[in-house]
Amino acid sequence: MESTSKTELISPPKLIETLTKGFNAVANNIYLILFPIVLDTFLWLGPHLRVKNLLEPMVLNISSGFSDLATPDLVNMGKWSQEIWGILLAQFNLLSLIRSFPIGIPSLMAGLSPIKTPFGSASLIEINSVLESTLLWVAFSSIGIILACLYFDAISRATSHETARFSFSTASFSLIQVFIFTFSFLFFLALFSIPTLLIISILTLISPALGEIALLLIGIIVFWFIMPLAFSPHGIFAEGKTIFTSITTSIRLVRNYLPGTGMFFLTALLLYQGLNILWETAPETSWMSLVGIFGHAFISTGLIASSFVYYRNGIAWMESKKLQAAVHP
Repeated sequence: MESTSKTELISPPKLIETLTKGFNAVANNIYLILFPIVLDTFLWLGPHLRVKNLLEPMVLNISSGFSDLATPDLVNMGKWSQEIWGILLAQFNLLSLIRSFPIGIPSLMAGLSPIKTPFGSASLIEINSVLESTLLWVAFSSIGIILACLYFDAISRATSHETARFSFSTASFSLIQVFIFTFSFLFFLALFSIPTLLIISILTLISPALGEIALLLIGIIVFWFIMPLAFSPHGIFAEGKTIFTSITTSIRLVRNYLPGTGMFFLTALLLYQGLNILWETAPETSWMSLVGIFGHAFISTGLIASSFVYYRNGIAWMESKKLQAAVHP
């Protein structure tokens, strides 16, 4: 009877309570925001490693192929894409790969890629070798994954009900799992992207509007399949699970409480993206950008901490449901 009464007291994760606990954990462990602050400051004021001279000829050759087509819309699309790629290559910084994906330290400057600072133009270093750029890509991505593991491990310990100290063996295990997850995710993403881009390209040749509709539908489908994986990192850092067990647990949690989980993700997305508009208002040449860096660091870290709180409460709720079902078959 006692175990039954205890299971009845556990309720599904509550949105406001979860966010409050997550941000309180960050406020009580303010050192957590140093990870994104240091990264963003470095990407803003540090040197910029570019591959513009290396990739621009290839992009121009691909874009010029549109000019040979008879359709005026495709010719204009080729000119438009050429301009866009020119801007992206001019601002892309290889060092931004330290913000690893999908598990990484949140960064404001990795997306903005500013080429000017309060001290003047950023120091630009062109990488003209394919081998060198590849080695740098691997090195910066690996550094990003290592830093992300330390960051997520610190957040997990800060939001835990029990006092936990840093463990090198636990951190090493988590690092291996994150590497496996990252490579697997990027592999399947590339495997999915190749035929998807081919289909969108063919539809765009038929009609640009048809291509946009296909892109929108594919985006919805991808989101629907990726959302159940959102808590995959949490099982690694909060419970020391392998990545495959963590993925299974994440899918179970999302499927068991889809309305609440969807509302949590939607709220977190609106908070993150909405406030990013505010953080990005200061010009890159102004020291006021530091306010945006600090604000972004606190909000993003608070949201990640809230997701750990949500995960733990969700797991406890699922376990109580299972125990309750065993007591009352």
